[in-house]
Amino acid sequence: MKQTLILLLVAVAAGVLTGCNKFTQKRYSLVQTDMTELEVEKILGSPFKKFSDSWTYIHDEPYYRAKILFRNGRVVGKAWTDMKGIEDDPDGKTAIRKTPEVIQETTIKVNVPE
Repeated sequence: MKQTLILLLVAVAAGVLTGCNKFTQKRYSLVQTDMTELEVEKILGSPFKKFSDSWTYIHDEPYYRAKILFRNGRVVGKAWTDMKGIEDDPDGKTAIRKTPEVIQETTIKVNVPE
């Protein structure tokens, strides 16, 4: 019994350490307009930064980020940014340059009463 419990704890710890990152482009594509904040968090996990009207997710290597926009606790838009690019170095070597490339962006118009 004790050995089974130890094996279970080791398996859970290994899963947490290796498969913790829910934030991927595939999972990001599952986020749809009108989803609740809880639904988004179940899909993508906890955001890097959380504001009342937007959440930001960031992945370091390879670099990509997403912004989810909310109004009244529901998704109203989202944007995915990838950092890509290769440029030739003057010495004839190939160097990697990170330049922003917006893959998908949703713009929201908000009517503000005067």
